[in-house]
Amino acid sequence: MGIMDRTYFIRSLRESDFEDVVKLGNVVIGDNYLSTKELEGILKKSIKAGMNCSFVLSLNEGDGQERVIGFRLTYAPGQWIDSYPFKLSPEEWGFDPAKVAYMKSNILDKEFRGNGFGRMLLDKSIATTKRVRAEAALAHIWMNSPDNSAYKYFSRAGGKVIKEYPAYWAELHSIDAPCNHCGNICTCPAAEMIIDYSTHKEL
Repeated sequence: MGIMDRTYFIRSLRESDFEDVVKLGNVVIGDNYLSTKELEGILKKSIKAGMNCSFVLSLNEGDGQERVIGFRLTYAPGQWIDSYPFKLSPEEWGFDPAKVAYMKSNILDKEFRGNGFGRMLLDKSIATTKRVRAEAALAHIWMNSPDNSAYKYFSRAGGKVIKEYPAYWAELHSIDAPCNHCGNICTCPAAEMIIDYSTHKEL
């Protein structure tokens, strides 16, 4: 059975997913990339007006069982801007920061990449953040993602580069959170990118 012959579904992130999300993030990015405590805060920032802007991609394995094979963590507009640590250029966005959603993380199991799932998760989060009055979405794009896929799919969705940061994550992660790409301390570059929802290109 091919990958696209199987049954998948996208649903809202919930607390019962935390363990699976942590495990997948650690495999793809590196140990201690996420923690259940951090996810508690992320989930709170994901919800506005009763709507959850973060999602998981699950594989139906039959007999009522499912497996999380991807996730999109997204902060709702107005829920994050005052608490984000650093490296933002809101003066360059062209939008009220309170009306900008933040696409924090998009992770897919290696086996399922290249089939459009990352873009599906992005579009789902965009559609939901629009419903809570977002006018744009911001992300710090990992420029060393496999085949630079993060930059490519975000650009295809209408994302524009605002600013580039060398070693963006170095100040966020310690020796206890090594990067799978570059070793103990992450020196991967990031691009601050924004999608204007008025020109967003849906699949």
